[in-house]
Amino acid sequence: MGTKHYTKLYNKSRKWLITVVLSIVIVTNTFLVSTTAWAAKTPTPKPTSPSNAESYQADANSTTVATSSSSTTTASSSATQSSSATATNPPSTAPYHHHHATVTVRYVDQTGKLLATGTADYPFGPFVGRPYTTHPQSINNYHFVRMGAGSLPATGILSHHGDNGIVTYVYAPAYHLTTKTINEYVEYVDENGKALTNPYRARPVTFATVADVLHHTTVTYFSRTKTTLTLDQQGRPVDQQNWTRGNQATLAAIPNPTIKGYHVASNNAPPF
Repeated sequence: MGTKHYTKLYNKSRKWLITVVLSIVIVTNTFLVSTTAWAAKTPTPKPTSPSNAESYQADANSTTVATSSSSTTTASSSATQSSSATATNPPSTAPYHHHHATVTVRYVDQTGKLLATGTADYPFGPFVGRPYTTHPQSINNYHFVRMGAGSLPATGILSHHGDNGIVTYVYAPAYHLTTKTINEYVEYVDENGKALTNPYRARPVTFATVADVLHHTTVTYFSRTKTTLTLDQQGRPVDQQNWTRGNQATLAAIPNPTIKGYHVASNNAPPF
């Protein structure tokens, strides 16, 4: 938009155009442009209508103003002029172009068999230089044990265009573990239940049963020295020196003590 101010005085007897003042002020985003036209003497003036007397073109993305008139004009930039005309459509900024990037997510068993696939999260979009995040999945009859060899980190930064690689989660079959400890405790009493000597406490035996819920199999181990069993990724005891595979263990025979004035009359020990 622009504002035009003009004044014309015409002397018919002398046929001189005294003065014409044209002021155009354009305000863009960052500059002001003013144009002033001074008319030269002319012997035969031809009046024109105000609507066609002057014309101008203003481009909001340019620093020049094009004008057409019967007189010669000059344009210069000025930081001291002001006008009510403002640019309503500022120059648009071209969007920044991002290169698309992704990662592949796989869930496998310990043999490398594919159990499931997944999708990474891209909180700021799947673009180069932006982060990605992945998480373990809940897979029936399996539990997560570690990241795969050569796997990308579970969370990282997309470094290049296209597929950046594979995030691999390794799973082992889910094992159900139950333990039971057998304690042998022997008391020596008379016919009235009165203790005759100190009781005997044998070393306990602990049985641990490992159930593979995926393959529907069970294995039992026992130990005379340990009461807590820790399994490796294959469902076997980590401490194999102290655990023996088997569901039976023999308890050592216990000799009866010699008690003056008494002999063994009976006992309620289970038969072997």
